[in-house]
Parts: sequence; structure tokens; C-alpha cells
Amino acid sequence: PYTQVTGVKLEVASLLAQAPSGIITVSVLSLFVMLVLENRVRFLVGLPPKDQKAVLDFRLPDACVWLFAASMLGSFLKYEISWLQIVSMNVFNVMIVLYFLQGMAVILRVFETFRVGAFWRTVMSVLLVFQLFLFVSVLGLADYWLDFRVKLAKKATDINKQMYE
Repeated sequence: PYTQVTGVKLEVASLLAQAPSGIITVSVLSLFVMLVLENRVRFLVGLPPKDQKAVLDFRLPDACVWLFAASMLGSFLKYEISWLQIVSMNVFNVMIVLYFLQGMAVILRVFETFRVGAFWRTVMSVLLVFQLFLFVSVLGLADYWLDFRVKLAKKATDINKQMYE
């Protein structure tokens, strides 16, 4: 049972098998958006802002790299254990979204470090979310090894020293 949509063959059973990761993905992304927009909403209703350090410091545990690697291997290798491939694909989809959030935390830290204005933050965030989703996910994965936020903090300290000398 394939469905033809603009030259692409979609297998309905394959899409339904990935529904659990779709539900988790929508839930996680909606929580992320609520956390990012919390201070703006608090401002609109007249409440004082909260510290959003948790969003900027979001980091997956180290073991997630191995879970990501195993799920990627299980998703893209061809073998006859279909239930394992379905589970692997669901875990892979969720891990991509979680690494996307880690990448967005890095980008939000860059915005804060270089004091990017609200307009440009919004424009860049929309571009990154809708056009460069996989790039941001790879950035989040690379953050495990390269620890961009520590380098940004050092860079910000160097910039501040230069400004006040």
C-alpha cells in the first residue's frame, strides 16, 4: 500500500510505525517553544522575568551519543528484524530532535554572547528551525565533542577585557 504524492512513494505502514516518535517530537518541541517564549509572555501579563539559564545550558547526557549511534545504525542497516528497525527509527527521530534542541541552546548562547537584537534573533531562529533543522542537529551533536559554549564564554571574556582596557 503505497501512496503517490508528487512523485514520492510513501508507505503508510512506515509512517504509522513512526507515529510514537512524532508524538514525542511535537511534545518536546512545544515545551521548548514555551520555555523560550516564557519571559515574553510574562512581560505581556506584567510578571517579572525568570532566569532562562536552563534553556541556554541544555545538554544531553554523554550516554545519548551512544544511543544516537546505535539508533542510527539500527535505522539504516538492512536486516530482517522489522520491529527492531521500527524501534531504532523512532529512537533516532527523537534523538535528532533532542540534538536539535542542544544545537539551539548553543545558538541562543551565541545570540546572548554577541548581544543579537530581538528582531535578528527571531529571523535567524525561524530560518534555522524551518530551513536548517539538520544543521542545527549536527551542531548539537558536535557540541558533545567541541563544547562550543565553553569557547563562547572564553571569547566573551576576552571581548569584555578588550572593551574595558
